[in-house]
Amino acid sequence: WFPNYSNNPGYVSKDIRKKINELTENFDIIVNSGYYQNGEKYIVELEVETQDYWSYVKKEISKNFGKYIKLEEIEIDETYLGRVVTPDKLGFGIFIDIGLRGIKGNRDALLPLYNIRAFVEDENISNREFVKRYGLVDGLPIQVRVNKLEKKDNLKIEVGLGQEYIDMIDDWKKDGRERLIITKTFKKEIINSLKNNNLIKYIDEIVSMDPLTSVIICDKKTRASGLLSKIGSDLKNKPIGIFNPK
Repeated sequence: WFPNYSNNPGYVSKDIRKKINELTENFDIIVNSGYYQNGEKYIVELEVETQDYWSYVKKEISKNFGKYIKLEEIEIDETYLGRVVTPDKLGFGIFIDIGLRGIKGNRDALLPLYNIRAFVEDENISNREFVKRYGLVDGLPIQVRVNKLEKKDNLKIEVGLGQEYIDMIDDWKKDGRERLIITKTFKKEIINSLKNNNLIKYIDEIVSMDPLTSVIICDKKTRASGLLSKIGSDLKNKPIGIFNPK
């Protein structure tokens, strides 16, 4: 389950296979052809020499790309890779698409505001402030843990932030550098914009969270908002957030 967000499916497929090759390079696995069946279902053929480590490999692929989930498969306390859905839409939390399919009506999980406040240890922070400070944007991949599940009447799925995301944010805070988070965009497009605007010298690194999500790490003297003002026109209509929770 990896939405291509209307990007060229062939190019996205190439990057997915490259990432799967990296994930499986220590195993006897051959990554063959892959293709999109629709805008979010990606099918890839893998040749496996032994089944001994197959469950681990499947888990790693799902951890990095997500997976389709049926309602009966959702478990309390289980962690899933979700994707943020229009984070500034609500005042009481953030919708997270965890890959649930095959049902009618709303299928997104809710990351409620009280869970967000507990995470940031600020009982007064608003949903909008959290989204702005932590750079949450539409399509951002994020690990979440299911806390509550109500199937009667209207389906309700409540999630909290997964430990992997919490650890990453803690590391970013300790590091102290500002970051630009860009989703639904190829890394090469971001690099081209930085080069065209002569901004490469102001960044320390560009990290890929997945084939369509990149994090620009600014050097300690550079403000992410300054970079955004320069590359925003090149990456028009692309979701971009700024991580600066100071």
